[in-house]
Amino acid sequence: MTSGTKEKPTIVFVIRYFHPFIGGLEKKTLNLASALIERGMRIEIITSRFYPAWPEKDLVKNVPAYRLPSPRIKVLGAFVFLVALCWYLYKQRTRIKIIHTFQVGYSSAAAIVMGKLLSKPTILNLSGSGIDGDIMRHKRTPWGRLFLFFCRSASRIVILNTEMYQELKSIAYVDTSIVKIPNGVDLATYRGTDNKQLWKKKIGIDTEKVILYTGRLAAEKGVAFLIRAYAALSLPQPTKLYILGAGPQLSALQKFLRQHNLLSTVTILPPVEDILPFLYGADIFVMPSRSEGLSNSILEAMACGLPVIATRVEGNTDLIEDGVNGLLVAPDDEGNLVNALTQLLTRPEKAAALGQRARQMVCEKYDLQSMVGQYSALYSSLSSP
Repeated sequence: MTSGTKEKPTIVFVIRYFHPFIGGLEKKTLNLASALIERGMRIEIITSRFYPAWPEKDLVKNVPAYRLPSPRIKVLGAFVFLVALCWYLYKQRTRIKIIHTFQVGYSSAAAIVMGKLLSKPTILNLSGSGIDGDIMRHKRTPWGRLFLFFCRSASRIVILNTEMYQELKSIAYVDTSIVKIPNGVDLATYRGTDNKQLWKKKIGIDTEKVILYTGRLAAEKGVAFLIRAYAALSLPQPTKLYILGAGPQLSALQKFLRQHNLLSTVTILPPVEDILPFLYGADIFVMPSRSEGLSNSILEAMACGLPVIATRVEGNTDLIEDGVNGLLVAPDDEGNLVNALTQLLTRPEKAAALGQRARQMVCEKYDLQSMVGQYSALYSSLSSP
């Protein structure tokens, strides 16, 4: 491709980590891009090429992805990626319609600055709120504050919950640039099952009740808190805890399991592309995080009719009404989580009712197609003369 090539105007998604990384933000980005392409829009993803074996150009589902060099060397890798990103955006400037970035950081800051220089509309998606979210985390360091300063120039900033709005206002971001578009889930893919026992066998479970967590293994996700609460359970029926994820706490969590003889009942697996067998085989989903945006993992579990226990933090409280379509517990309160788990494990009728209402709520408010429609409208508004 060259800057002189006449092609349909393209919306460029800039995201530092993407497939084969599997996380909530990466899945959302892929699902959004794929659905927009199905609607006839031209989307491409610009991301990092961390390893030489990874292809420079790839097709993930139906989405073209371009990987720019990014050596796995701290600071140097980021610098190389930023230079490559700026050069790519400059070379492709004649066909780029909108630059859409995900999560506050140096790649978003650079993409937004380039958009300003090239007179292209830019969009920034925030991914999380609270103490470990996009705003509060970056406010704590000089570099982070610099990224926030440059990100302020985005034409539109997409938020997921009310806390994000308050955080943006606290650093003097302009009201008119802020747009709320909640995450969405593919309801045709994520749905209930009538044969849970069959799916249990597929993931290697016999008759045990299954508690499931999917997400990053990082301190802000509270996975250690979940494991401690699980270890404190005292129930007659056998249970198992499945944790699907990767992250900096993996080694510490595995060490804790060995020290407390939990290896037979707690299983940690790397992220999987197809999460459905685990959702269909699970009996309870738990999100023990200390901060959130609007969890895709919770939405997927609720869409599958699973009863969800989540911490009472912004984002989670947008999705769950305590005792109506799920249960809320205080962050890091092991006793509170033990009580919630005990309720749902010993009262299957209550668990089923919560799961049914969870599915109904997601169908009404968080359909993927609704999210895609809102982004389409946003792109149209930025493209209008």
